[in-house]
Amino acid sequence: MWRRKPERPAIDFALQLEMVPLRNAKVAREDVADGARLTVDLRHRGLAAALARPLRLRRNKSYVLQGAGLELFDAIDGRRTVGDLADWLAERHRLTFFESRALVVEYLSGLIRRGLVAVARVAPE
Repeated sequence: MWRRKPERPAIDFALQLEMVPLRNAKVAREDVADGARLTVDLRHRGLAAALARPLRLRRNKSYVLQGAGLELFDAIDGRRTVGDLADWLAERHRLTFFESRALVVEYLSGLIRRGLVAVARVAPE
């Protein structure tokens, strides 16, 4: 019988803005002519982990960031919240807060899926 994956609780707007993005410390960065190449190690799971070496599966993946995406990645310093990044992007590119928030959240979700960034909830001081 198929089991449903447990649904993750939705993160409300205020909590989303309080999250702090953190760069993956194991990401290797190489500056290229028009941006930066970021390389992250892949983690194989299950059967793929056992067969990774004999099948010579790739061990890492590279992504090239350019323009505003690279600026946003460089702005992630482990102290700025998602809200701070949205304010920064809105000011820098003359966007409304809601436009910049949508862009920051969407871009961060892509960086998270690729293993380049994680987000943490910081306890209040």
